Amino acid sequence: MLPASAAGDDLRVTLPGGMAEQTVIAASGTSLLVSSTGGRTPDKLSTDNGETFVPFTPTVPPNATIAHVAHGKVVWATIGGGATTLYTYDFANAEPMKAVVKAWVEAADAHTAVLRSDVDGVTTRSAQDLATGEVHPLPFTPPPDAVADRTTVDVDDGSLVLATTTTTDAEGLASDGYLDLVPVTGEASPLAAPAVVPGLVSAVLRGDQVIYATAAAEGFSICFRDVAGWESPSCQPFTVDGVPDPRAATAALAVGLDWVLVTPRWGAGSQANLVVSGTADPAAR
Repeated sequence: MLPASAAGDDLRVTLPGGMAEQTVIAASGTSLLVSSTGGRTPDKLSTDNGETFVPFTPTVPPNATIAHVAHGKVVWATIGGGATTLYTYDFANAEPMKAVVKAWVEAADAHTAVLRSDVDGVTTRSAQDLATGEVHPLPFTPPPDAVADRTTVDVDDGSLVLATTTTTDAEGLASDGYLDLVPVTGEASPLAAPAVVPGLVSAVLRGDQVIYATAAAEGFSICFRDVAGWESPSCQPFTVDGVPDPRAATAALAVGLDWVLVTPRWGAGSQANLVVSGTADPAAR
C-alpha cells in the first residue's frame, strides 16, 4: 500500500490504512488528519508527515463523507433537507468554510460543486461557484448510445470539469469510452469533440490534467493528457498477474503531485496496486 503521505504529495481519496494504531482519514502534502480511535472523523493533526501531532479541534459532522482531498484542503459533505452542505477544511485548526447547495452534488472541490439534474430521462449538469453562488450550465456533449454506459464527473481546483463515460460490449468487456472537458464557467469546451478512448475504464483530473486508465486483452495502460497536447497522450502499459481478461476488470485511480496509484480490481475481491511516477510521461515503478 502507498505510504500515507510523502513530501509534496496530495491524496485525493480517504486512505484505509493506518499509522501504528491510528487511522489516516485524509492526507495532503506533509499534512495528515487521523483518528486515534479508528473512527471516521479525525481528532489529531500532523503537518510534518506524522512526526508530531496536535489535537484537531474543528468539528466534523458525524454523518459527513469526504468529497475531495487535494491542495491542502479536505471537503466533507452532508445530505439532508433537499440540500448538500459542503464543509471545506484546511489542514489546520481553523473553522471550515460552509456552503449549502440546494441540489444533487455529483462532485466538488474547495471552490466548485458540480450539480446534476435528471428530468424525463435527460441528465444535465451545472457548476456552482461556492464563493459567489453563481451557477453555470455545463454544455457536455452526450456520448453515443452503447450496450452499457456510465458517466461520472470530476473537478480538482482547476478551470475545467471532466466528464468520463465508460462503456461495455455485449460480453461486459470494456469498450470505447469518452473524455469531455468543459470550463467551470460554462463556456464552450476547449475540445473540438469528446475524445474517444478504446478500453477506457476510469479517469480523474489533476488540476486541469486528465489521467486515465485503459484495458485491452493484453493488459492495462495509464495515460496522461493535457489540453495543450490533447492529441498526443503519454501512456505507460502494464500487466497484472492473475487477471483473466483486463477488459472485465476495473481500475481505481488516486493521484498526487507527481504520482498515480492505480488499483485494478477483478473477480471476487481480487486487486493489485501499482504506483506510477511522473507528471507528463508516466513511468511504472
